[in-house]
Amino acid sequence: MRLLPVIQNYLKTIVELKTMKQITAADALGLSIPERIQLVEDIWDTIAMKSDELEFTVEEKRIIDKRLNAYHRNPEVGSPWEDVYKRILSKQ
Repeated sequence: MRLLPVIQNYLKTIVELKTMKQITAADALGLSIPERIQLVEDIWDTIAMKSDELEFTVEEKRIIDKRLNAYHRNPEVGSPWEDVYKRILSKQ
């Protein structure tokens, strides 16, 4: 039985988490930049797995509501994500 790549990555992450030692900032500085990037990605993935546990602060909710209200009042202002992404890439 062949597992989907997403499931393979998930299982690999679980195994790595169970065998992972505690890493300090000093340990991270000893890693190469690609290794540090991978570490950050791995940490982010573990946060994303439990994103339902994250809660917005009152201030964050206020900012989101303010921006949503501004968008609903004037939806033609702004740019679609695809356009923003292209602009970002063109500046590199």
